[in-house]
Amino acid sequence: MNLENLPRNLILFTYDIKEVKSYAQAFFTEKEERLQKLIGRISSDLNVDKSELDFSEDSLVIIDRWLVNHVECVKLNKEEYDALRKSFRPEIDVPDWKLSSDTFSNVISLGMYLGETMIHKYPDLKWEQFLKRKRDVDYGHVTIKLEKLEMNPIWLVNVVCIKIARQKEDSIHKLFRIWEKHVNL
Repeated sequence: MNLENLPRNLILFTYDIKEVKSYAQAFFTEKEERLQKLIGRISSDLNVDKSELDFSEDSLVIIDRWLVNHVECVKLNKEEYDALRKSFRPEIDVPDWKLSSDTFSNVISLGMYLGETMIHKYPDLKWEQFLKRKRDVDYGHVTIKLEKLEMNPIWLVNVVCIKIARQKEDSIHKLFRIWEKHVNL
């Protein structure tokens, strides 16, 4: 499994261990290149110096400014919608759209950026693949172990993008501030 065919629902517990481990390998292999491409794109789009995108907490404000204009959605076709609808109880509102492929790719890169920002501020933290509980939503993901829980930056950025798509205010910087309360080194 590579990063581009990561399931859109981000659920990995249905995959076998070999595929899950190949995802982590791809994550670590592609992380630096993805981060550099993301930094270059944001720097160019916002006309800011790349040095401002330095994995500091302040750089997340720049990321948020860029992100709000780079969340795109595409309409689900009938088969996709019907399959999604079947996976939820009838009383739950199901959107007829999903994040575009480009946005989903950005979710992965921005999740890496958010995680690296946490690690830069708290150098004792590190990325590790979560393989403890197979039915856990974080199973198979590359997460950051905090005091009592795992931080899954890709999952978190995905939620931020969905909220932005629904025109609800959200922020990666705000998310960082919330999650850093769980760091106890």
